[in-house]
Amino acid sequence: MGGSDIYPRYSKYLDIGGFMTYAEAQDLGWKGRDIIDFANWMNDLDEHLVRFCGMTHEDLPDFDFAGSFSGDVEPEEVALEMIEEIDL
Repeated sequence: MGGSDIYPRYSKYLDIGGFMTYAEAQDLGWKGRDIIDFANWMNDLDEHLVRFCGMTHEDLPDFDFAGSFSGDVEPEEVALEMIEEIDL
């Protein structure tokens, strides 16, 4: 099964990389429903980043993703903040 079968919404961005799987979210310590929610939140963040600057979170400096997710900050707001921090 290819990436576009797993994440059809993001299939046009999969060549860029950076999209988080549920297993990766679990490896970061998320449990239960938060595994799915955090992975989806990160994927939404990457969708905004790709749209705004053509990069994903893996291409940009580290950021407090867990804090933003836990603080109910919208992925679009985080994407804009990340881009502003590196002055793109």
